[in-house]
Amino acid sequence: MKKFAAAFFIFAFCLAAADFWQAKPYTEWSDKELRKMITNSPWAKSFSPPAPAGGPGDSGASTPLSEGGGRVRGGGAPAGGPAPADAGVAPTIYARWQSALPVKQAVARLKYGAEASTSPDAKQLLNRVETNYEIVVSGPLKSMLGGDTDTLKVSLMESSLLTSKGTVPVKPSDVQIALSKDSNDMVLHFPRTTPFTVDDKEVEFETKFGDLVLKYKFRLKDMVFNGKLEM
Repeated sequence: MKKFAAAFFIFAFCLAAADFWQAKPYTEWSDKELRKMITNSPWAKSFSPPAPAGGPGDSGASTPLSEGGGRVRGGGAPAGGPAPADAGVAPTIYARWQSALPVKQAVARLKYGAEASTSPDAKQLLNRVETNYEIVVSGPLKSMLGGDTDTLKVSLMESSLLTSKGTVPVKPSDVQIALSKDSNDMVLHFPRTTPFTVDDKEVEFETKFGDLVLKYKFRLKDMVFNGKLEM
């Protein structure tokens, strides 16, 4: 009896410690968990780029973000957290793997609510075979991006990359830009010509807005969902 109780306790502890996307189906994710999936999960990261210093000694050189720590080099607020009033830090920019199944599930729930499991449109979204890696970059982009949309698209296609050690860097095949009052999103489509695997350990996504370079490394072992690498 004591052994059974101990085993049950261990099982309950492991279940409680498991990430919500492993512990329960997407139809049971809370609103907080849905937001977490698309902003702060193995498939989604946040960036808090520094505002231009503009002071003496400012070289105007590109300012890369930290590669996995969530902080701006040289100080600043934690990624996704509130910035001090005098920190000179711009609002947060998010990047997420829109083609990954758990992200699609969160999007379906956010869009269709309780009907996500029965809606034909939601079913089509979730069952769609993704022929590209799709990364969505969202946030207050309009104030950071200059020039016309066509010029911006060319620039982003040249400066954006998916890289992993020992593989050929992948450039986007297309970029869709929606900068308006209600939407500040960019969707970068990367061809699946490079089939990343868990053995690659991590993939870095990089893009550039003017002089601001955004980088983040995604750990592939953390992106395994239902026994499959989801990207």
